[in-house]
Amino acid sequence: MSPNRKHSLFTTYVLRIAAVCLVLAATTIAYAWSHGAYSKANSSTPILTALIVLFATAQSGDWLLLNGKKLSIQTNPLEPFLQQNPEARPRSGFVSTGNWRGYTATWQVKDQRLMLIDIETVDSITETDYGKTFKGELRSVMSTVFPGRKDVFADWFTGYVVIPDGELVEYVHMGYASTYEKYLILRLEKGIVTRRWNVDNAGFLRFRDAQFENFKRTEEYRRALSELFERTPSENRRTWSAEETEEFLRTFYSGQYTAQIFDAQ
Repeated sequence: MSPNRKHSLFTTYVLRIAAVCLVLAATTIAYAWSHGAYSKANSSTPILTALIVLFATAQSGDWLLLNGKKLSIQTNPLEPFLQQNPEARPRSGFVSTGNWRGYTATWQVKDQRLMLIDIETVDSITETDYGKTFKGELRSVMSTVFPGRKDVFADWFTGYVVIPDGELVEYVHMGYASTYEKYLILRLEKGIVTRRWNVDNAGFLRFRDAQFENFKRTEEYRRALSELFERTPSENRRTWSAEETEEFLRTFYSGQYTAQIFDAQ
């Protein structure tokens, strides 16, 4: 394929992703509004949030304390618990799609057990440098989600925890799709670390590709595909190729399917 043809396809793909993000932004804002996410916000916040939704879609990760280091991870082990216990989901006074889940959890591996040691939300935002930057003030909500507990064994989590390390290789402005120089991957069964291994960038890409192929065989993937078409304006939907649709789902759901252990594994 000629360089001009590749550039044309890439440009078309980016523009179509932007159109979908507009729809997802509206959906996210509507959800946040209906769930009282703006209870502390002033009247200008929804507009600001809409801009954040559109332009800050790369996700900030949870934290993992491991071997004396504090590492950002591309997995959210608290989500399965919150899906089963939706009333426990932390509520933040501010919305950013740099963190769509609305919280940041801190984890620690102790004696091969994954322990949750803190959950924080953004309690307030301070404007600095004459509005050029904003600083979020964090508040621990651990005692609200798990009253009377200083740490909690994550026995609800079975899956992979993906821990990037080294230099950023490719930045992708969506989810956890950015890639790094190397990785540590943990496999957990009901909160117990059963395996850990290191891979370079090429090894991680092979792992991610294999995970996506497994994901494509699931009902979850078919549901994601259906929801994508339902939320995409009809004029854009008609021009999406199967390859472009698949690539969007590969990128958008990367943090989800890389964490899953599939039946064949």
